[in-house]
Amino acid sequence: MDFSLHYIGHRVIENSPFTIDRPEGSFRHLFFHFISPVIIETPKGLIEAEPGSSILYEPGVKQKFYVERNRLSHDYLDFTVQDPDFFSIIRYPLNTLINPRMSKNISETIERILLEINSNRVGNEYMISSMMTSLFTLLSRRIHNHSVGTNRVYQDELKVRFEALRLKMYHSPAESSVKAMAKSLDFSPAHFTNLYKKFFHVTPIEDLTKARIHLVPSLLAGNEPIDLVVRKLGLSSSEYFFRWFKQHFDMTPAEFRASLKPR
Repeated sequence: MDFSLHYIGHRVIENSPFTIDRPEGSFRHLFFHFISPVIIETPKGLIEAEPGSSILYEPGVKQKFYVERNRLSHDYLDFTVQDPDFFSIIRYPLNTLINPRMSKNISETIERILLEINSNRVGNEYMISSMMTSLFTLLSRRIHNHSVGTNRVYQDELKVRFEALRLKMYHSPAESSVKAMAKSLDFSPAHFTNLYKKFFHVTPIEDLTKARIHLVPSLLAGNEPIDLVVRKLGLSSSEYFFRWFKQHFDMTPAEFRASLKPR
């Protein structure tokens, strides 16, 4: 079994005011699906989560959310996962508020899990584990394959991560291949490219070229050896660098360096 379920709640109602505040988090994974609006604390500050939002907390991660006026309606799963790499493999965004627009499906799945628990039928632990595996896999597929524009909070948090990668690329293009950047966010290169273009209106390959063009003059002005310049730009060889430089600057690196000397 992939999962061991310890506690479950389906359409639980909490009267306002109601607060969950666990600075040290929980001992196990906790999944919350909010059927009604709730204020939740994220690394970016307090966010008013719309109905249908959900979050999966890892053990030991701070949890804080509350309602002040309206009642809170929510589902939850408190569980342990046997394979520590499961969520990484399916690329599930942990500790991140998302709204995959699957609220009805989530609630119905949790209701089926609860019914399975109460049935006491043979093998129900395996059925429960199977349903949880399917639930999280489907949510991850929805997040990664559906337009991020329908997931406002997830989109905002994801764009911050893309912006950090882009900033690093403009300072260290050698460490910023499309494959490496995509892998760091657990996306395929193709999907990473689509999202990058959506956020910045340019492909990562085009932007990487701009980053190299932006950096190379300062490298050459500093009298860096050509081999070191090539490595810092992340280009394949000195021969390729000479062709690349001529294409973008209409002169050779030696001519560029000569143009910088006082006359």
